[in-house]
Amino acid sequence: MRLVRTAPPITAGQVPVLRQNLRLQPVEPEFNYPYWLAGAALVLAIVGGVVLGFRRGLRLRYRRYRLRKNHVYFLAQYARHVERFNLSRSLTNMERAITLWKNYLSALEDSAISSLTTREIVIHYQNDADVRLALRLADRVIYGNQFSEDDTETDLAFVLLRDFAERRYSLVMDKLTVGRKQLA
Repeated sequence: MRLVRTAPPITAGQVPVLRQNLRLQPVEPEFNYPYWLAGAALVLAIVGGVVLGFRRGLRLRYRRYRLRKNHVYFLAQYARHVERFNLSRSLTNMERAITLWKNYLSALEDSAISSLTTREIVIHYQNDADVRLALRLADRVIYGNQFSEDDTETDLAFVLLRDFAERRYSLVMDKLTVGRKQLA
């Protein structure tokens, strides 16, 4: 490639003639970082203020949401284990249902009942008649291998445990509702 000169040659002492060009040339707009950063900082400050101002209420609301979600999941899983037990009459499914029940109550009430024995669980729940009867029936079937073809005992145990879990869930939710009303 060679350089091709297009301007006429200039002699010494002569000033080149300049032509005036006042037409506007298109210019690409520049991104305005300072304004965007200031806007983002303002939005973060507002969100931070809302979170700081309402954090306790938001935390209670989120906890209620998680408890509701976990409760629905527990009910579905529990019903699945009970249905599997009714179809197969496998003691493993009964054990899984009771283990699920214990783990759910442990998480719901933030206690460690999943590692307790039947007698300790009954004592933990102030000798609740439903828990005592349901766990006694389940222990008789699982550990005593006294499984009868009559479904009423095992069905009763499953229903009592589910109803007890429902009552405990309602109790915990009521406590959270009272805490929420005290905030207002």
